[in-house]
Amino acid sequence: TKEELQQKQGADFDKCYIGSAVGAHMHVLATLEVLSQNSQGELSKIAQSAQPAVQQHLDHAKQLMKQLEGESGSRAT
Repeated sequence: TKEELQQKQGADFDKCYIGSAVGAHMHVLATLEVLSQNSQGELSKIAQSAQPAVQQHLDHAKQLMKQLEGESGSRAT
């Protein structure tokens, strides 16, 4: 990701960064779901309590991605 981001500038950098954030948050959310369902005790509680914040961050990153895509679409026309 670092190497890919270093090759980008401007709007391309923004899209690449937010795209990686979306992917990372999806991965973390999936991991937390597995942990909360398959672990016990404190680990399960921590995983369950972290899910809403990660989901909120994922939703925000997706919203930013839509905005970036809308901006690039309006410039192309």
